[in-house]
Amino acid sequence: MTMWTPDVTVAAVCEHEGRFLLVEERAKSSGEIVFNQPAGHLEPGESLIDAVVRETLEETCRHFTPSSLIGLYRLEAANGKTYIRYTFSGTVSEVDPAYKSRHYSNALDVG
Repeated sequence: MTMWTPDVTVAAVCEHEGRFLLVEERAKSSGEIVFNQPAGHLEPGESLIDAVVRETLEETCRHFTPSSLIGLYRLEAANGKTYIRYTFSGTVSEVDPAYKSRHYSNALDVG
């Protein structure tokens, strides 16, 4: 018998100055350009809050302050994997120039 092991992911719905922050990226399955919430996988030993803060910073160079849990979602993907996603709402800072210069010297501002 195979043990069910879903992948746990987090996502951030970020409001900033009356607008919502999205990340432009290439879909792994189709190769198409898509717009997504800042999101990613939970790392071993990491809390859900730490994961959503980290993923948002890594993808947008902005610090995320979660304020509430929007929902918990289950997706059975075409690749046969099951994903459990925790989606949080909150606010983000302006782009952190120190983080951007260390990690994304050629990054475009998101906003």
